Amino acid sequence: MTMSSPPARAEILERPAHYAGVSTRELVTRGEGPSIVLLHGFADTAETWRGVLGRLPGRNARAVDVLGFGVADAFAPGPLLPQLDRFVDGVLAETGPAVLVGNSLGVAESIRAAQRTPHLVLGIVALDEPTLSANWLARFSRTAFAPRLARVLHRVRMPARPTRWLVENGLRVLLYGSPRRADRHLMRLWGDRYGTTTGLAWMAEHAVRFAHESVSGYTPDPVHCPVLVVHGRRDRIIPVQSGRALHAMVPGSSLIVLPDAGHCPQLDDPAGTAVLITDFIDRRLSARHGEVG
Repeated sequence: MTMSSPPARAEILERPAHYAGVSTRELVTRGEGPSIVLLHGFADTAETWRGVLGRLPGRNARAVDVLGFGVADAFAPGPLLPQLDRFVDGVLAETGPAVLVGNSLGVAESIRAAQRTPHLVLGIVALDEPTLSANWLARFSRTAFAPRLARVLHRVRMPARPTRWLVENGLRVLLYGSPRRADRHLMRLWGDRYGTTTGLAWMAEHAVRFAHESVSGYTPDPVHCPVLVVHGRRDRIIPVQSGRALHAMVPGSSLIVLPDAGHCPQLDDPAGTAVLITDFIDRRLSARHGEVG
């Protein structure tokens, strides 16, 4: 009987980084082929991609703490999306043409980058697009009442332990297709950052600000690069309708609905997400551009 070898795992390097004047950190794997840039969602960090990065041996990939999140510099006063645009432009200026893999807010950043600088975006893997959602949560977040409610939270003081429990268990349910899959280390990280009344109020305020800034969706500028739209059927934040809307918006895009995934497929199934990324690059991009490198 022949024993099969375990699949190779990529070595992940963690290092400080600076993009467009923003100090941050990134997780990096070294390899060949096109640059892969992984952009996390709202309130998340590069840690969300660690399981995927470990399954990208031989690939040139990086996941960054995006401006405003993780250890990256805080947002400056003023609108948030233009600041994120400048940050992503800074990343692409460093990497050159790249494949963008975004989750939630990271999808919005990726699509906006492809519309803004098409020569720098080779392709997009879009996991659970949020901007085109029309469910009750999206509609409420865009009302005039939502910012006032978010401001009220800054004046509320809740006991520390229940607040942390609320954040960790709420995110466990909201982000995973099956809460039993939740990574305890990630839950602790989210609890450390947002498990206080101040952190919870910040998260609510900025989520509402993003909702208001993105109320009109995307610009009418076309997206010319190949796009793979992926959405978890068990997403409890953004319904599959949003992924279907993005698929309809981008001619020639592909759509995959994952039956067991929630809002963050990269957390539910990092190995499967890595396969989606590598297949997209090796088949879709290679077929379009020939050998990509």
